[in-house]
Amino acid sequence: MTHAAENVKRARFQRVILILFILAIAAAARIYGYNWDQGNHLHPDERMITMISCELGIPSSLSEYLNPELSPLNPYNHGHTFFVYGILPITMNKLLVTALDMDTYHQTTIVGRLFTAAIDTMTVLLVYLLASVLTRLYRLDSWVPFLSAGLYAIAVLPIQLAHFFTVDSFLCFFMTASIWFVFRFREHLRWQDICLSAGMFGCAMGTKISAVYCLPLLLWCLILPKKSSFPKHLAVIAARLTLFGLTAYLALRFTDPRFFAAGNFLNIRINPIFLSNLDMLISVSNPESMYPPSIQWNNTTPILFALIN
Repeated sequence: MTHAAENVKRARFQRVILILFILAIAAAARIYGYNWDQGNHLHPDERMITMISCELGIPSSLSEYLNPELSPLNPYNHGHTFFVYGILPITMNKLLVTALDMDTYHQTTIVGRLFTAAIDTMTVLLVYLLASVLTRLYRLDSWVPFLSAGLYAIAVLPIQLAHFFTVDSFLCFFMTASIWFVFRFREHLRWQDICLSAGMFGCAMGTKISAVYCLPLLLWCLILPKKSSFPKHLAVIAARLTLFGLTAYLALRFTDPRFFAAGNFLNIRINPIFLSNLDMLISVSNPESMYPPSIQWNNTTPILFALIN
């Protein structure tokens, strides 16, 4: 082995050790104090998700799962007609606690918190991978991926959210994965990366509807990839967008069937109960509604208040 090859191998080993060190810090920060409320279930959203999760059941077949009118994993079928979160994180945790024979009120929360911590630790790795692609695309300094992952690993808000069995950490994971894959497409122009990005976007939508806010960035990368100018033929753009749309649709169908009104894949009508839930959210966001969680935003300046804080 030449001296140059040895240097390359040594540098690669050092990079692996460094990212593993960052991941270890991230995992420790997210797992530490996971039973922070000593079994008292003090987080209201987490408590609601846990109670609903305990009432849900495992479908007897794939067809039953995909049918929103029959699925025992659909909160609407258990009398919970107001549920605006995606069902994917709850489904994943339900399968996990069932497999571990820990499907109880307290253990569902504990397993969910540890699952959330693991998912957010994996997001640290995704941040590193995404920053690595951006470093190659835009010729950034080689330390940028490590700095990006390190800053996310010690960021206060992700650490806090990773201590709750809620959907936010799952949403961040799937959105980051979707953005990473679409920038991989921007770098290599491989069609499989479109499918992977769309699949992760569908999972993000199956986690929380606010994932839609990352869609403009994804579409921009599909329409104007780095390695080429604007395509001469609109058919190329149409093919990319069609592939992305169909894959994302299928992913959402499988990750949150409750989102749709019927189990027929050709019927794309949104579940009217879910639409009414969104209307209710909009109404309670109005300051005049005096909805308790929204009162804190009264008499504040939009945008500036958030930036100042």
